[in-house]
Amino acid sequence: MSMKNRNIRISFLWQLASFFEQSEVREENGKKIVVKNYIKPNGLIKWFLLNIPIVWFFYQFTVDPLERMKREVNFFESYSGEVLVPKIIEKNFEKYYIKREYIDGRVPNLKSQEDLYRVGVALGNIHNKDFCLGDTRPQNFLILNEHMAIIDAEQSTHECKKKETKAWDLALLFLFEFWDDPLIEPERYFELIDAIYRGYLSSNEDVGWEEIKNIFPVIVLIPPSLLTSIKKALS
Repeated sequence: MSMKNRNIRISFLWQLASFFEQSEVREENGKKIVVKNYIKPNGLIKWFLLNIPIVWFFYQFTVDPLERMKREVNFFESYSGEVLVPKIIEKNFEKYYIKREYIDGRVPNLKSQEDLYRVGVALGNIHNKDFCLGDTRPQNFLILNEHMAIIDAEQSTHECKKKETKAWDLALLFLFEFWDDPLIEPERYFELIDAIYRGYLSSNEDVGWEEIKNIFPVIVLIPPSLLTSIKKALS
């Protein structure tokens, strides 16, 4: 794939992600904060697309703005682990919005094995605290020097003890890795998935190929040649 075509594709993916964005950065009292509105139509559209029975069987997504807000607030206020989360400054359950701390970091580079290893470590740490994210888009993770942060958790669930539910998080992350470069060679894809999984194993050993292969709504979207790479990395 030419660099021009790759840049066009990446630009489109980021524009699509921006369309579904519910948050905006503002400045209050000389400091940057993030305001998130859970009843923005674009945010509702995003979750309506995933709120179909076959997906719900694997992960209990919610469209309801209040429930999404409660889940995110619960994660930001209850999670206590090695991954950083933003502090909530203000929450209004009647108007469906929060104001939270702005975290200045960078989105992981999906072509960097080092970055992906760190994403795997972060996800494993979150699973160790019995939380699952549901939405493991790369832009939900931030890298801050030696730290990792999660800035979106509106589909998170607590008491997430089932291996199958944790497998959803990993499988979805593998799918985003494929979408970043649909023409990626299997060997290169293996290297990147291996980096994620090595990071994950450093803090959690709950999920392997036996669980991942059963996440049908995600696995069916990944080419067979790359599924072989996933199986190899997880074996």
